[in-house]
Amino acid sequence: MADNQELNKGDKVRFLNEKGEGVIARIDKKYVHVLVTEGFEIPVLPSEIVVVEKAGNLAADNPIRQNTGFQVNYNYAGREDDFEYTQDEPAGDLVNELYLGVVKLIGKSEIYLINPGDYYIYYHIGTDHHFADAGKLEPGMQALVATTGNEGAGQWGSIQIQCLCFHPSERQTQDIISHDIKTGIRLMPDLLYTENEFFDEPALIINLLDKYAKVPEIKVNKEVLLAEKEREEEDKSSRFRKRPEKETVEVDLHIDKLIDNVKGMTNHEMLTFQLNHFRKELESALQNKDRISRIVFIHGIGNGTLKLQLRKQLDDLYPFLYYQDASFAEYGFGATMVMVDRIRR
Repeated sequence: MADNQELNKGDKVRFLNEKGEGVIARIDKKYVHVLVTEGFEIPVLPSEIVVVEKAGNLAADNPIRQNTGFQVNYNYAGREDDFEYTQDEPAGDLVNELYLGVVKLIGKSEIYLINPGDYYIYYHIGTDHHFADAGKLEPGMQALVATTGNEGAGQWGSIQIQCLCFHPSERQTQDIISHDIKTGIRLMPDLLYTENEFFDEPALIINLLDKYAKVPEIKVNKEVLLAEKEREEEDKSSRFRKRPEKETVEVDLHIDKLIDNVKGMTNHEMLTFQLNHFRKELESALQNKDRISRIVFIHGIGNGTLKLQLRKQLDDLYPFLYYQDASFAEYGFGATMVMVDRIRR
C-alpha cells in the first residue's frame, strides 16, 4: 500500500483486516463508506482499505489522503482492528490509567483489565504462563479476561500481563507494560477486597502503571484464615438473605439458529432479521437488568458485516451502553459483550 494514497468516490477497494471488497460510495470527515456486494455500506477508516482499481475519469467528490504517520500492528492472527478513534484529535493532557481488578463471587473469581484513561490498549494475559486472553480495550472500557473455578483466584500461582498503550494523536506508543504478578494464597485475605469505583462488589484493584505492581502481602496463618472465613460466612448467613447473582445471557445470531429454513431469503433479508432479533434481545435484557448484567451476542467472523452493523447500531441507538469483544478464550473474535447494568456517564 502506498503512503498518502488518494481515495475517491467510485474507487474499487479491498479490506485489509478482513476478507471482501467493494466500491467507495461516499466519504465523510472520519469514515470511508464502502458499498459491498450484499448491498450494504460499511464504514471503515482510510487506513483499513487499499485501492485495487481507480474510478477512471469519474470526478472526485471528496478526496482524502491516507494518514500513515501512525500505524500499530500487534500481529495477532485474525485480528480485526476496529478501534473507534479520531486521528486528528489533539494531543495534550491525556490521562493514562490501567488496572487489574479481581472480584470474588460465589464459587468463582473474575479477573478484569480496566482502562479508565484516554489511551487505547492491546493486551495479552496469561495464568501460570499459559494463555488466558488477548484483545484490545478502548478508553473508558473494561474486559473480563479470566474466570476461575471453585478454588477462586488463589488457584493460580501467578498472572502474566503485557499491554501496549497508544493514542492516535501521539507519534509514538508508550513503553510496553509487562508484569508477572504472584497470586496464589496472597489473594485469599478478604481485607484485600474493598469498595471501589469500578464494581458494585468489593474488589482488589492493582495499578498496572506501578513499576512494582503486585498483590499486597498480608501475613495471616492459612488455617486461621480459613477458619475465620467459614465462621464469618456462617454468621452472616443467619442474618442476611443472599443477594441473587446476576447472570450473563448468551444470544446466538447465526441465521440457522434463528430460522429453520432460509431458502428464498436474500442476504439483506437475513441480516435485517438478525439485527431485529439483536435489538429485541437487548431491549429485553435492559428491562431485566436487575438480574442480567451482561449479554453476549455471538455473530461469528464471516465477512464481518453482521459484527459491523451490530456495533454501528450500538453506537447509534444505545450510546449509553458499554460493549467490547467477548472473551477470546471462549469465542475468539466472533462475539460482542454488552454490559446492560453499566451506563456511560
